[in-house]
Amino acid sequence: MKKLFILLTAIAAVVSCSKEKDNIEPAAALSPMTFKAVGEITKTSLAADEKSIIWSTSDKINVFSGASFATNTQFSVTSVESEGKTAVFEGLAEVSSEYYALSPYQEGASITSSGLITAVIPAEQQAVAGSFGPEANLSVAHISGSEEIEFKNAGALLSVSVEAADVTGLKVETLGGG
Repeated sequence: MKKLFILLTAIAAVVSCSKEKDNIEPAAALSPMTFKAVGEITKTSLAADEKSIIWSTSDKINVFSGASFATNTQFSVTSVESEGKTAVFEGLAEVSSEYYALSPYQEGASITSSGLITAVIPAEQQAVAGSFGPEANLSVAHISGSEEIEFKNAGALLSVSVEAADVTGLKVETLGGG
């Protein structure tokens, strides 16, 4: 009985010390990609006429790709065409049949597997003379079967003109106080 106990203990020790294989999946390969933002409501700053909204050469967007859109990468404008009405973005993403995009780029933005994007419109906005703040106009897009992006605005913009020289600030609050 004692020998059987020692034998079983030795077998248990050998089995418990066996090397396990880690089931770590290799990181997905990112490939260079180009997308072209088109459409009339997809811009990020006001044109000189202060009525038309256009893309800027410094614009950046998030592109979500891969399984459950878990890969979030930054794409940058490489060219602006048609007087700012369209912009070409380049970056790296997983090759996929569909993508989601967010403008402007946000480091902490996330997305669910069903395409619900979580992003932040900052409570305090930077005023830009003749335009709007660079983080004020969030827009999103679903890209499927094309290299063209048609962004849709996720909010609205409010324009206020103040004609007094001594005004140093403006505070806008919601009825709920938020």
